[in-house]
Amino acid sequence: MLSAAGDEDGDGQSNAAEDAAGTNPLLASSVLKAIAIARSGNDILVTATTVPGVSYQLETSTSLAPAGWSNAGSPVTASQSTTVFTHANGAGDVKRFYRVKVLP
Repeated sequence: MLSAAGDEDGDGQSNAAEDAAGTNPLLASSVLKAIAIARSGNDILVTATTVPGVSYQLETSTSLAPAGWSNAGSPVTASQSTTVFTHANGAGDVKRFYRVKVLP
């Protein structure tokens, strides 16, 4: 049994976080993370590693304050090992942060 707080594969994600994300806590390459961000017209595209069948929500904020995050777009159920999330009309902001959250 693995410790929930441990990080057996050294990828920076706890075993509990990997369990919630559906990733393998013993394989460093199996981790939920953003791997690319790009602008497409007025939209921002965030590409993240994902697990097929797991649902995710792109969130955005102009600060890193815990209460400052809001949904960008609708939830997405992944069908591949990477998924592109779109923040429609997000390119007009001077500063913006993004994260991808695993949904229950």
